[in-house]
Amino acid sequence: DDTLFGKVEFAEGKREYYEPRELGGQTYYPIILGNEEAKNMREEKEFAQVGDVIPDFLGKRFFVAGVFAKTDTGVDLFHFVPLSEKELSEG
Repeated sequence: DDTLFGKVEFAEGKREYYEPRELGGQTYYPIILGNEEAKNMREEKEFAQVGDVIPDFLGKRFFVAGVFAKTDTGVDLFHFVPLSEKELSEG
């Protein structure tokens, strides 16, 4: 079941993609985008599809792990970033 918290479904990507990845010797963290935020970021050419990297966003390296289905709520504008306290403090 590809839902987060049992309520929001993925339009793209899968829950299994929600793990940090090593790419080119660097750690990239997964980010899941709300539907409208993903649309906006695509229009700004920040990424094209799930799996694309965003090398500097909020001071970290991310890859797009998924996009939530449209909810017509504030969730559509969210960025879901699973960083631990240690990961947040690392450069």
